[in-house]
Amino acid sequence: MELSDFASPSKLRAKTLAGISMAIESWEAMERRHKERQEIELPEKVRTSILFQLVPEKLAEDILKQIIKKTAQISKKDSANYQKRLEKIIKN
Repeated sequence: MELSDFASPSKLRAKTLAGISMAIESWEAMERRHKERQEIELPEKVRTSILFQLVPEKLAEDILKQIIKKTAQISKKDSANYQKRLEKIIKN
């Protein structure tokens, strides 16, 4: 097993929704072998990032769009709250 295949499993990427389960199972088998040999467990954020690479490309794009949209909404809300707090401080 090559480290590049493990860390960037593009060969395992599912082509369809039905293939996601098999892709994840294959990668998790690689992960177990890596853990047994290296005695190193991947951090959860790294693992999540790698697993995200296993879903079909179109689904990954859709998920990213939703994340960006939600992040923008949160940022806009935070910005508005920050502005209100600043105005309150300035008034006092």
